[in-house]
Formats: sequence, C-alpha cells, structure tokens
Amino acid sequence: MEINRAIDTGGVCLDVFQRFGLKPTCVTVMLSDCLFWPSTDSTNLPTLGTLTCGILPIKMAFPIIAAGVHGPTVEIPDNIILESFFDLLCAHDSSITNDGIVKTRQCSLFTTDLRTQLINLLSRLGCVDVPTRTNIKQLVVEVARHLRTKRCLGQLYTMASGVPIPLVEFWKQLTIEQLFGVYKAMNATPSKVLAIIEEPDDPDDMNMAQAKALSFLKTFVANSNPDDLRVLLRFITGSSVMIDFPIKVVFNNLTGFGRRVIAHTCDCTVEFPSSYETYPEFQLELVKLLSSDFSWTMDAL
Repeated sequence: MEINRAIDTGGVCLDVFQRFGLKPTCVTVMLSDCLFWPSTDSTNLPTLGTLTCGILPIKMAFPIIAAGVHGPTVEIPDNIILESFFDLLCAHDSSITNDGIVKTRQCSLFTTDLRTQLINLLSRLGCVDVPTRTNIKQLVVEVARHLRTKRCLGQLYTMASGVPIPLVEFWKQLTIEQLFGVYKAMNATPSKVLAIIEEPDDPDDMNMAQAKALSFLKTFVANSNPDDLRVLLRFITGSSVMIDFPIKVVFNNLTGFGRRVIAHTCDCTVEFPSSYETYPEFQLELVKLLSSDFSWTMDAL
C-alpha cells in the first residue's frame, strides 16, 4: 500500500496553540492576542506556542508588548508611539491629529477651526496645554506616551512579571525598532492578504463561475477590517497573523444546503463553491460561516 505524506505548513499547530487561550479562567482572549497569563500553571503551552510558531500578540498595543519584553520603563521612539496612538483613535480624531501635525508646516493651513478641533480632542485626552503650530507634535507625543505607557505603569510592572522568561529571552534579541517591524509585518491588511492569494498561472484554467467566486473573495478581503481579516486568516491558515505561505484557492461544486467553504489549514488551501451568483450572497454566507462555532470544528469531511 502506498503511503502519501501530508503537507503541513503549521496550520494545525498554530490553530491548537491559538485555540488554547480561547476560554481560560481569567483571560478571555486567544493565545495569539495575549502575551500575559495569570497562572504559572498555564504558561508552558503558550510559551511553547510562541517559540514554536513565532506568534507575536499583534492585537495588543505595541507599547504594551515592548514593555512586556524590554521592561515597563523602556524608551519607545516618538514615531512608533505616534503610530500606535493613531491606532487608538477613531478615524475622525486620527484625521484631525494628523492634519494638525502635517499642516504646521504652513501657517495658512493651521486654521482657527483646526486649532479648535485639536483643543477639544486633546482636552478630552487630558491635555490642558493649548496647541500651536510650534508645539502640536510634541503635545501629541506626550499625550500618546502618557496614554500608552505612563498612565498604566503599575499594570505594566504586573504584566511584565507574568511574562515567561523563555518568551522574554526569545523576543528581547530584537531592538524596539526590529520588534516593531515584526509587529507590523505580522499584522494583517487587505493588501497583504490579497498578495498571498495564489491564482492559477493561466486564467483559462478557471471557468467563468470560478473566476467570479475568486473575484468575490478578493472583494471581501479588500473591504474587511483588521478583526475580520484575522478571523478569515485563522479559518484558512490556522493563524490570525500573516504567514509565509500562499493561500491556495480551489473550487468545489457544492450547491443547496450542502454548499459551504472548506478550509485545509495543513497547506493553507481553501475550497470555495463556484455557484455564487452575486457578491451579497457570497458575503452573507462567508460572514455567517466565520461567526459560527460549528465552522471551527476540525473534521475529516
């Protein structure tokens, strides 16, 4: 009897380590999104998962991760603090803050209206100083540093004390800038996910229905927010962070009540039915699939 060896890119391993932390007793987050564990009895498996799979908890604010690895008093460069701060803000507040920093170069662009909006925003964040063209960037940096590190310094010391030593030694080999580079590289974005979707070399290898299904998938990815992308990635690859392997898209002919998307995390392959007529139909079924507990049950069917 011929034995066929399976290809495993680590999808099953990744999924197991990330599923472990889904419902711990004290923390209700997945392993890939958690660096700190409340019980020493539960540190072995998360540490092994982090070291084996290189999982970095990208869902946490980077200054928190840096404090856990390099210590709570670590000095984080202004540009990294600012980028992390913008992630904290809503789109409207982020736009105002960015305008305030960029438009300081020209006096005519730093209008009274923009200054009023900046005063309102910064006051809500606890800043009592009045922003001007000359001090706005430094004020934003100080507010960001206060919110991201200084305000929660006590909690950072507690968290840092709970990080397993092997994990600290593993990530501490990197400088803050290098660690931030890994953090950004692992963070899923529509463009990154679209880039790893593997298409047939010859478009003629797909019929019109298959090409339509592939187009629907790309549209779904392009319009997904970071949380939705992490869920989609984990469903297909077992990892909620970016991976080094392409996502292979194949098609099945399932229809009716049996129509479903099937993921093979071992080799990052996903089967899409080619019977979708419209994008809303495709989107509705995929969203339901990703939000269903049943969809995350591993089987051999």
